[in-house]
Amino acid sequence: MVYSRTGINERRASQLWPAFQRDLRRARTATWAATAQEEHDRLRVDLRRQHAQLSTTRFELPCEGWWAIPKPKRTNYLDGRQHPQIRTIEAVTKHSPRSAKVWESVLWVVLSPQCELRFLTHLVNAFDESRLDRIVGGLRDGDPYNVANDLQDLNATAMVVAKIRLLVNEKRIPRAFDLACALVQMLCYHAINPLYGAAAMKLWHLTSKVVLEGLVKDGLQFSRCLDGFAGFTSALRDRIHRAHTLYGVERLGTGPRFRWETLVDLSHHGIFGFATPELGGAEGLHSLLDSKPTPDGASLAQRDPLFRPAIRQAE
Repeated sequence: MVYSRTGINERRASQLWPAFQRDLRRARTATWAATAQEEHDRLRVDLRRQHAQLSTTRFELPCEGWWAIPKPKRTNYLDGRQHPQIRTIEAVTKHSPRSAKVWESVLWVVLSPQCELRFLTHLVNAFDESRLDRIVGGLRDGDPYNVANDLQDLNATAMVVAKIRLLVNEKRIPRAFDLACALVQMLCYHAINPLYGAAAMKLWHLTSKVVLEGLVKDGLQFSRCLDGFAGFTSALRDRIHRAHTLYGVERLGTGPRFRWETLVDLSHHGIFGFATPELGGAEGLHSLLDSKPTPDGASLAQRDPLFRPAIRQAE
């Protein structure tokens, strides 16, 4: 197999582009918009509480940032059908600083089939490969707690993508496969993150197509798993929602919002099983079935598993 400077097969790169560029833009916009909306929703709740304590007059949101954008346009942003201008991104940043970081994340660069290997190498070296090994090791060992902060960060995900593409270029496919299992876990955690969850399927679609597809080890290969990932992460979110209903912010409207570490704790057994080929996905599903997740979600994940028997070995 001959690799171009991008790190993927040249013919495949030409096939992916420019349609892939369109999907990449949509995912970037949708993730930015989801983050902006979530941060503005959190601020809205805080402002309403402050107003209730200090005043009896009618509560109104300031017409600025995400709130100043007409609702039809916000809907288009969330779906990725329309893309923001720089002045819109800057205006939204005032109340949503994370949205700017999402928009500027290097993840969108490393997912591009046109990203050069030299740049990928520079990114991995600058990030600190020992830190990257620690993140991947924690996930592959089923112990995500010490790397929980990294699981919130799209840039950490970008480094894993970059490393996988470098390994593929070096024809170290089994090692790339191992890192890809950790990458799947990271994408599952993004799917339960309130900031990114609404755009999780768009991000999965991109990553499974340009990074996971074609990786083979021990007679198994990654599938696109579009329905399976959607069903599995839907079950995860359902579980978190029920926990919120019992203990969190939705309980009588007064409970605290779950910390990120709590969301990791609620989900890590299922995510580990889903993304670990030795468990065949069964452990992840059983973990969720024990708590009665959305039946359709579990069924989709069972019918469309992440790992399938390899059709052919990597060349």
